[in-house]
Amino acid sequence: DRRYRAFGFALQTDPQLPAVRSSANAIQQVLMQILSMGCDAMAGAAQAPAWVQLATAPLGEGAEVSLRFPPVLDFSRGDVQRSLLLCRAIVEPLGARLAFGQVEGPYLRITLTLPSDRGDEQG
Repeated sequence: DRRYRAFGFALQTDPQLPAVRSSANAIQQVLMQILSMGCDAMAGAAQAPAWVQLATAPLGEGAEVSLRFPPVLDFSRGDVQRSLLLCRAIVEPLGARLAFGQVEGPYLRITLTLPSDRGDEQG
């Protein structure tokens, strides 16, 4: 996708991540939707090179994927609200959660929390 060419991505994964109970396609769709939303917002606002940081970490009975952006997303915009609602509609039936907020100074963080796959019927 052309819009990603002007942005740097920093990826940090934790080697101790548990297996998660979720569709790989659903996770990919949600992460790409969030990245697209962030890249679209940064394209209009960036004066300097922009970046997105993606990190993973084990979290109790699951795993956490967090994306950190410069603070350029306007949550009052209809397209941003629709994107986040679509992401929630995809992940919540899988037992996952999507949260967002401002952390570490001015940076925006969007977090996807996924339940672990313990190999039983209950998840």
